Parts: sequence; structure tokens; C-alpha cells
Amino acid sequence: MPESVTPSQPDAAKKQQLLPQLKIKPTVAFNRATLDRTRERQRERELLTQQILALPLEDVATRLGMAPKKGEKGKWCNEQLRNISVTAGKGWYDWNAGVGGKNATSLAMHVLGIDRRAARDWLAVQFGLSRPIYCVSSRSSAATRQQFKPIASLTSTRQTCRPFVVPIPDESKWMEVQSYLVSQRALPLELVEALHRDGKIYASGIAPAVLKRLQQQGKDGKKLTNAVFIRQDLHGEAKGASLKDVRGKFKGLAEGSRKDVGWFSFMQGQGEVQRIALAESAIDTMSVAALTKYKHLTTLYLATDGTGTLPLELLHDCLTRGGQIILAQDADRAGEKQAWNVVKALGKGNIIRAAPSFGKDWNEFLQAKMTATQLEQWYKVSEWWRIAQAIGKTNKYVQRVKIVAVEVESGQPLLKEAKASMERDFCQWQEIGASLWKWWRAAVMLEKTAGDLQQITDTALAFFAEQHPLPLTAEILLQMQQDLKLSQHL
Repeated sequence: MPESVTPSQPDAAKKQQLLPQLKIKPTVAFNRATLDRTRERQRERELLTQQILALPLEDVATRLGMAPKKGEKGKWCNEQLRNISVTAGKGWYDWNAGVGGKNATSLAMHVLGIDRRAARDWLAVQFGLSRPIYCVSSRSSAATRQQFKPIASLTSTRQTCRPFVVPIPDESKWMEVQSYLVSQRALPLELVEALHRDGKIYASGIAPAVLKRLQQQGKDGKKLTNAVFIRQDLHGEAKGASLKDVRGKFKGLAEGSRKDVGWFSFMQGQGEVQRIALAESAIDTMSVAALTKYKHLTTLYLATDGTGTLPLELLHDCLTRGGQIILAQDADRAGEKQAWNVVKALGKGNIIRAAPSFGKDWNEFLQAKMTATQLEQWYKVSEWWRIAQAIGKTNKYVQRVKIVAVEVESGQPLLKEAKASMERDFCQWQEIGASLWKWWRAAVMLEKTAGDLQQITDTALAFFAEQHPLPLTAEILLQMQQDLKLSQHL
């Protein structure tokens, strides 16, 4: 009789015989596989922690929508937080709140008002940190266990990110967003309106959770207006949204946005994509489109959001078809690094680096160019009546030009027809000016008298006079043409 069965339990032995005999080895194997998975998850957490600890706090502050405080070295601020010290290698401190921390996680927790896990997830998505998941065999033998095989690093992000919450459009705020993009960021009105019609750009107020937190602080968050740039996957499905406060420094992602599968993008042209231009932000992408030459090429413009992930399959396909990739990242260390990483990932092909020659990014370049263009246009408008008078336009025409100059000075736009007329007049004026120089050189070659040379000089000075420029008479024009023709035979 087995020792485990007593006379007082006559059915115990019978039941024991009916139960399957448990084997120890499978149990050990199951425990070992579980232990392997636990260890890998621990390694994954440790890797993410190391990556987060290595993040420069200045870069994190920038991603949080903060900016250096003017005149106060080491101080950062945004719309709500006005006095945060950020010291490389030491940490951060909010002087107004009296709290501080040493790493990126605590800074994100403080600025965004979220818990530690949410802060780590936010940092992982923002900086594209790798969070590998490993496939481990459940068999116990070390000889038969598969090698750790990394699966796409997107898996962890899918499991930890909260669902994407689409920012609620507020059409009453659209004109404010449109004015910001066109007036302050120098983007073409036609492009901004087209993307708004397509639903890729719109206006929204502040998120309810943030609004509540601001109101608890005694601030009116309803006054805030965000420009929303929708991020879509390669099938056109919305996977997130980039946000930019048009009144302050805040910029970031809408709740649940994913940088790994969604991008702000738009296409110009018809048919198959012949060119893909990559820039770092939505506004930079639109700036590149505004500045791009050879508009006849069908081009896809795509924003990577800093050092975010890339749709490498799409890029490879474009190169395979003989297309072109334009790397239009910022003209800084991070931008150059990202551009070279793209080259490394794609290998050979028609890849071009296009860095702005002025400013850090393409929008700064566009703003500088537009400012210079506007100054040049205003100079032309203010000089137009003199030009018109010099080339022999009627008094009525000259008086109308003076009225246009006053209208432009008061803030009214220069109409397309007026601009075209002005450009034609300036072109004719420049041609006559160039001909006067040619005439003087021809007269020297023809060994004209000093009196003749003086006459040419006086004619030119009258033509370029400040107050009452004189047009060239028919007789002068005829003499100039004759001299120029004679000089060609010398």
C-alpha cells in the first residue's frame, strides 16, 4: 500500500490511479521559457532606460515645446512654464514650482503632467527609441533553443501607446492658423488652402485634459490655438497629428500619435511619384514644396518629425523605379546625421542632399527669401513712377503708378496685373540703361569727340535723374543705334 494512502481514505488510491502522473521535465521547461521571456523583458526595459538617460535634456525640452529664455542662459520656458533651468549632465529645476529632477523622464512627467510609464512611452515615440521584442523557443534544451530573433521594434510601441485621439477641429480658429502659416511662416496661401481642403491641416483648441490643468492654474486655455498636421500611414489612415501652438512655443504630438507608421505628407503633380522630398517638420516640408523647382515632376513631400522612422519600403520603391530622393533635413548636426543614416539605409541610388544655405531649416530660408523679395518689391513699387517716366510713359500712366505706390505702402497687396506691368517697365528701363553703357564704349572705339562723349554722359544722367528723369528722344535713340552698328564693324 502506498504511503500516501491511509485506511481512512479508501477512495484516495483509486483517485490517485485515475489522475495522470505529472512529469517534472515539462514543468521545468515551461518555467525556463517563462524565465527567458522575463529576462528579455527586463533587458528591454534596461535598454530603454539607458537610451532615455542618454537623451540630452535640451533636446527633450525642445520636443516638449520649450525654448531657451532670451537673456537668461540655461533657462527654458513655454506657454505655461516660465522658469526652468536645464543644466547638461546635472538635471533640471522649475524655480516657480520648486521641483526638479535629473533625467528626461522626470522632465516629461513634470511638463506634460503624466505618470512615469506614460512619460517613458512618450519619449520612446518622440525619439524613435528601439524597444526590441524577442522570439524565444519554449523548448528547454540549450542546443535546440532558437537564437534570439528580433521582431520589428514597432510591436512594443503598439502595445504600450494609447489610442490616437483626433484633435477636434475648430473652424472658427482656422483664419488665425492660416494667418500664422502665411504671414509668419511665409508659406504660400494657395498651398495652405489646398491642404486645408484636403483635411491635412486644420485648427483646433487645446486638449480637454490640458485645458483642465491650465484652468486649475488659473489660466485661460481657451485662448490657445493649435495648428493640426494630420499624420497618415501609407494607406491614408490617420495615425496621429503634429500640433503647433500659433501663439506660443508649444509643439508636440496629439495623444496616441505614432511616429513609427504615420507621417505628414502630401503630393504635387499627377501620376506615379517621381520624386520624394524628406524634411523634418510639416512646416519645413511645405517650405520645401514652395521652393522646389521643376514642378512638372510628381513629388511626394514627407515630414519625418526630427529623427523619426522612415517608410523605407516606399523610398526603395521610388529609387527602384528610377525616381529621386531629396534629403532636405535641417542644416545642423542632427539633420546631417539623419541624412547620412537615410543614405546608409537606402544604399546607392539617385539621392540628393539639399541643405538650406541660410538659416537652420528650410522655413527659415523661405522666410528670409520672402522678406528679401518683399523688400525688393517695395523698392520697385516706390521707384516705379520714375522708371515709367524715364521710359516715356504718359502722364496719366505715371500718376496711376503713384497711386498704386501709396496703396501698397498702406498695406494693400500689389495686384497681379500691376506687378506684371511693373516688371515689364523695369525690364525696358534696364535694357535702355545697358544700351547707354554700350553706346558710350562704342563712342570711345569710334574716337568720337569730347563733346559727343559729354552728350552721351548728360543723356544718361538725365535718364537716371532722381526727381525728373527724361526719356531718350527719337533723335538720341537713332544716333545710339547708328553708333552701335558702326562699332560692330571695327
